[in-house]
Amino acid sequence: MERNRRILLIEDDLDDQMFFKWALTLIAPSVECIIAKNGVEGINKIMTMKVPPDFVFLDLNIPMINGFDCLRHIRDNNLIPDVPVIIFSTSRNEVDIAKAKELGAVGFFHKPKEIKVLLLLLSDILSVDFKKSGIFFEF
Repeated sequence: MERNRRILLIEDDLDDQMFFKWALTLIAPSVECIIAKNGVEGINKIMTMKVPPDFVFLDLNIPMINGFDCLRHIRDNNLIPDVPVIIFSTSRNEVDIAKAKELGAVGFFHKPKEIKVLLLLLSDILSVDFKKSGIFFEF
């Protein structure tokens, strides 16, 4: 029997957490969404999960350690080498996007303000096989 997919969302903003989970429930109700409120909690969850998540969505502006440092720690320590990490941020800064790619993110997802846009983006992301694609996506 195939297990349900799981997403780890590393995001400190409660409104963004609820918005993301609501959209995910609408398009993929069987996908479990696990929340970490900061970078340290996200790393700890990754290290203690019996089964790694299928995706990690990572905000850049999070407490304790920022998203870049969290991503660097995840990749440098080979915690989840085959799990796509997607930056989930309000930033549209080209330097941030390039740095995320350099650190090992597979995509950069600009946080939308409208539920319709979030539904489309999440649906697209969940349908991509990042292991086979080998390209960096900007959503």
